[in-house]
Amino acid sequence: MVTGRKVGILRDDKGGEYTSAEMDRYLVDAGICREHSIRDTPQQLGIAERLNRTLDEGITTLLAQSSLSRIWWEDAASHFLYGRMRLPSTVTAPSTPYDLFYGKRGTHCRQRIRKWPRDMAGGGVLRPCQYKPNGVVG
Repeated sequence: MVTGRKVGILRDDKGGEYTSAEMDRYLVDAGICREHSIRDTPQQLGIAERLNRTLDEGITTLLAQSSLSRIWWEDAASHFLYGRMRLPSTVTAPSTPYDLFYGKRGTHCRQRIRKWPRDMAGGGVLRPCQYKPNGVVG
């Protein structure tokens, strides 16, 4: 438990991800209520479905622009989400989602640095924190 808060309601669209008897027992034991929406109607789960679409489009864009295949999906997802959680949006400005969730200012230097195929071919190495926050160069 990261925040100390308890999940009270689990909403799903009966898509099959949470339909096992084991999941039912867990929810009852944990005191979590379950609510279902109509299947194949993402409008009823608006915010969650919008986030899923944003993640899918962002990850696909990262892979396409870096000329990487789908086998790099997990790494692209990690990097996309890391960046997205540390950038303010019109809803959270001037804070970031990370700041609001954890209640403290996030750092920009904790992402694992990897050699991507493009960097390996050129012999380049990505180094952490090559920039300073707020656009300060040097």
